Amino acid sequence: EEREQLFYNTDQYRWMEQHAHEYGFVQTYGENSILGGAVEPWHFRYVGVDVATEIVETEDDPVGYIHRLKDLRI
Repeated sequence: EEREQLFYNTDQYRWMEQHAHEYGFVQTYGENSILGGAVEPWHFRYVGVDVATEIVETEDDPVGYIHRLKDLRI
């Protein structure tokens, strides 16, 4: 197992996965990433509580969220 993937199997990662959005963080490259590629369990990005909560509630990812906002623009 690669060193980077070790975090994926920890209680700390599971906590981050469930609670990071409450503090404004989202996983940048998660399982739902429209960019594809490898999941990076250590890679979180601060986007603010409101945006992070919306991303989690819509099961989106940060890139998908930006594209969706762009499509909604008048």
